[in-house]
Amino acid sequence: MWIERKLKKKIQQAAETRSALLLTGPRQTGKSSLLKRQFPDAAYLTFKYEVSCYLVQNINEQ
Repeated sequence: MWIERKLKKKIQQAAETRSALLLTGPRQTGKSSLLKRQFPDAAYLTFKYEVSCYLVQNINEQ
């Protein structure tokens, strides 16, 4: 089941005037799903993955 978000229109307007968007919020609230649905061909980056990679690469420095 998909719930339409009121934020959808504002995200679209921002995407038309900016080269990148940052969507933040609590876990498990549909941020990635919303962006994937609205921009299916766009590249995206999740910081969770990036932070995990950084921590693993630098584990001996801690």
